[in-house]
Parts: sequence; C-alpha cells; structure tokens
Amino acid sequence: MAISFDSALGNQVAGLQLRVKRSELLSNNIANAETPGYRAVDFDFAKVYDRTRATPSGAVTGASNGRHLSLGLGADGLVRSDDVEFRDSKFGSLDGNKVSMEQERARFMENQIRMNATNMFLSKRFSSLQKALRGVNG
Repeated sequence: MAISFDSALGNQVAGLQLRVKRSELLSNNIANAETPGYRAVDFDFAKVYDRTRATPSGAVTGASNGRHLSLGLGADGLVRSDDVEFRDSKFGSLDGNKVSMEQERARFMENQIRMNATNMFLSKRFSSLQKALRGVNG
C-alpha cells in the first residue's frame, strides 16, 4: 500500500517552507538595521499560505513569471516578489534606515515560535506514520 505524503502531511510542509522564507527576510532586516537607507521587507504569511492551500500539493502556479523569482526567494515559487512589501517603522533614523529592531525581533521570535509548532506537528505526524508502518510490517 502506497503512502501519499501530500495527504498525510497536508499543507504543513508548505507552511514550514514559508516560515523559513519569512525567517530569512526578517533576519535580513535585523542584519541591515544599521545600513543607511535600508527599508524592512516582509510578506503576509496568511495570504501566501492561503494561496498554497488553494492549489494541489501546495504548488504555486505561475512561478515561471520573471517577477516571481527576482528576489532570490526560491525556485519553488511559494513566495513571489509581488508578495514582498516594504514595511517602514514610524521612526526612521537620520540616515534613512527604516528598520525598528524591536519590531523585527518581535516578528522574528513570533515566526520562530510558529515554525517550532509546525516542526512539532510534522514530527508527531511522522512518528504516527512510523508506528502505522511498524504495525503493518511488524
């Protein structure tokens, strides 16, 4: 009997990939907090996740559009360049930097907590699959 990982894991894999990409963007914002003229970027996780759920296997159609990969967000096409938006803090610095370290750290930590929860869910799901396989073969 074949196991379909898509049906067994649902959209949690795509959710984890999105969390990783968001973590990369947020950590890049933190790394550039002192860069003159730098503006923080982010994407609406819920909007992109909903789009992945609307397509089979979490695949995003239209990833061949040149705009979708221009930010180096990955060939999987989950996050497209038109999903990423500038997010300026209310208080910029004199050098034009628009990154608020407090906001970026809070967003990063919230994303990490949610990523850990997704990892725990996937780990338990794999454990359940292993137990099911041992029951069938054991």
